[in-house]
Amino acid sequence: MTTRQHITTNMKGFQKWMKEHPRKRTDGYFSFGGKELKHEQIKRIVDYAVEKGYRTDADIPYEEIVKLLEETKTTSETRKANSKA
Repeated sequence: MTTRQHITTNMKGFQKWMKEHPRKRTDGYFSFGGKELKHEQIKRIVDYAVEKGYRTDADIPYEEIVKLLEETKTTSETRKANSKA
């Protein structure tokens, strides 16, 4: 039987890199459910993972990622609506 191995990303390391390169956009660096994530979504997930003590992206439960993406989407939509008003 073949064992599948995955490359994972260290959340603290990626968070540190994001802070050292604040102008660098991370759009498309991660994907979820077949869709590339936007910079704001990635930042939210990385910050959350570090706060919760998750070591890698693979440690974050699926349900928590879904919830974070829904929250990020709602926040983004609210900002867009407020800017049009």
